[in-house]
Amino acid sequence: MTMYDLIKEKFRNKEFKNERLNKIKYFNDMDKIICISENTKKDLMESIIGLKSVRLIDISDTSSMGISLYENAQQVIDAEEKFKELMGGMMPLMTGPPEISNGAEFWKSEF
Repeated sequence: MTMYDLIKEKFRNKEFKNERLNKIKYFNDMDKIICISENTKKDLMESIIGLKSVRLIDISDTSSMGISLYENAQQVIDAEEKFKELMGGMMPLMTGPPEISNGAEFWKSEF
């Protein structure tokens, strides 16, 4: 049994959140992306059922990782259309479509 299997088994019955990870690349206009998100997309984000938080992490001058936290996996799936609408409004600022991954948190450590 691998370490990964041991961790998953230990935490199998715990309640963990589900996340959507988005790597976005843009034309050095992160300020515009934040402005669009805060001023024109906030209502759309707040209307997504189960969405608990959205964080952007700077990777470089032209790329970031977005992490969206949901209550459960079904809500990640149900949010797909609104997510596409949200990202579609930012496409003119991006160099290409975002790289998207979804997954369940299976371990965490808080201090």
